[in-house]
Amino acid sequence: MRHSSRRISGGIPILPLLAAVVLAALLLLSTLTGCGQEDLAELSPDIRAIAENYGPAEALAQAKERVEQEPTAEAYERLAQAYTLTRDLEEMVKALEKALELDPNWPRAVIGMAVVRMRQGKPAEAQKLTERLLDEDFRGPREAQVTRARALLAQNQRQQAYDMLPTAIKQHPGHAPLHYALGDSALSLAKLGEAEAAYRAAIKLVPGERRYRQALITALVRSRKMEQAVEAAKQAQEASPENAMVHFTAGSLYSQMGDIEAAIAAYEEALLLRPDLAPAANNLAITLADRGEQLSRATDLATKVLRQDPKNHAYADTLAWTWVRSGKYAEGIKLLEQVRTHWPDSPAVKYHLGYALAKSGKTQRAKTLLKQAAEAENRPDVAKQAQAALAEL
Repeated sequence: MRHSSRRISGGIPILPLLAAVVLAALLLLSTLTGCGQEDLAELSPDIRAIAENYGPAEALAQAKERVEQEPTAEAYERLAQAYTLTRDLEEMVKALEKALELDPNWPRAVIGMAVVRMRQGKPAEAQKLTERLLDEDFRGPREAQVTRARALLAQNQRQQAYDMLPTAIKQHPGHAPLHYALGDSALSLAKLGEAEAAYRAAIKLVPGERRYRQALITALVRSRKMEQAVEAAKQAQEASPENAMVHFTAGSLYSQMGDIEAAIAAYEEALLLRPDLAPAANNLAITLADRGEQLSRATDLATKVLRQDPKNHAYADTLAWTWVRSGKYAEGIKLLEQVRTHWPDSPAVKYHLGYALAKSGKTQRAKTLLKQAAEAENRPDVAKQAQAALAEL
């Protein structure tokens, strides 16, 4: 039985259960990783070389020296790049502002400030900035086109973003972020086939970029192409073996497709890379509890994630279930009763509580809850387990 991924995000009623559950995990992943945000314009080759050979501090020192020697828009924009390397965002913004004072249309400064405004939640300002660099047909620097498209999407102007991107891609066919943005705009308009094609084009250009592969998985799940989504997840794991979130997403897909051993392995890998990754720990805990395996470890994992997020009722449900599966029925029932006050209609919580009550001898109420869980059309996985528990009674 698997049902923990549904707790990660709200259900998506227009999709079948399987796709909706996995999509919820993907939505969580986007939230955790900032999917869709573009970085500041690429570093100048010399700034990058200095940073790689001598460190960010030396790159910053040389950028400051250049500003003192020739205080131009270009010099200040390079100084902003150096500040990004040292993660001094406040000084980076000041440097960009100075560059724009000297030349309001200095391309890299305009693009850099537009990205800053996006991150500040000011997409309208970002859009206006990028449009300084584009002609009436919105042709111009590729970074400006990407950022403008992102700004439009952030303002829910999805069709406008979708309409502008083909022109941009004709100009810059080898720029992966443009294909990625086209995929996102197509996905937002439910043009799933076009989204898939755009993401695949981005991946072909930059195979190692996790965001592109993650987006492709999302499009495949939305298209109900679950087997292709699983294959894409495997490829993502191979391309980004050091990324915990990639393994977590793969685990969610494997689990929903019934490959529990692969799911457990993926969750374990995610936790090796990021021991504090609560969703992976939660999914592993409930998977182990469902199987009745390593129950002590499952309880430890669930306890840890609930401490990380004490108000997360899903994590409380997981911990209670590990207790129930360990034979601690009284403790499990007490916590599940609390969870049910927040989720009175949850089939999974009804099943867990009904199961615990049945095991503790309170069969009348157990049957009532299990029958309700067994009739949950929107949760056939839980319904099947509840039916089995009823059969035992």
